[in-house]
Amino acid sequence: MKKMILAAALASATTAANGQTYTNTQLGITYSGLSCQRLPAQSQTVACSMVGTFTDADEGTSTFFRDSEGRVILADGTTILGSTVEGGGQRPQSLLNGVTFTKGIPTKLTWRFEGVPTTVTTLRGVVLAGFAVQNVRLVGTTPAPSATPAPVNVSSYNAELTNCKAGANGTLTCTATLTPRR
Repeated sequence: MKKMILAAALASATTAANGQTYTNTQLGITYSGLSCQRLPAQSQTVACSMVGTFTDADEGTSTFFRDSEGRVILADGTTILGSTVEGGGQRPQSLLNGVTFTKGIPTKLTWRFEGVPTTVTTLRGVVLAGFAVQNVRLVGTTPAPSATPAPVNVSSYNAELTNCKAGANGTLTCTATLTPRR
């Protein structure tokens, strides 16, 4: 027996950490293995995937899943809706076409999101099939290097200490002014 449900992804979102599973009790599908990556390496297209398995003992041999939307949220709060979803060996298609799950056979679902800036390495949130996860790192990306100050060779400078104040445990706090030696 097939049943068709339109999943309201955001309204019924459940928060879970990466590596955990989420079961959609209405459909009897258990999801796991959320992963997001940029396709190809420097494009603005991100693909987020997870595996769903239909295991509901009270239902027939398959179920039909139609997801109303997938979404990613960027650090600045920008929400990007999925453009396509693919699953069960099907090519990327409209989110409204749906995917059939056969009982006991894991089915990978992949949502594509267009317009994710190439500077983004972590998504603030990902919502797929009613499954919501915060702080999802894009696979294969490295965070932007942080600026570290260059070490100063103190022997090349004259130091003048001013505004010195005694602190607890014998500490002294001062303002240092460095001037290059000539």
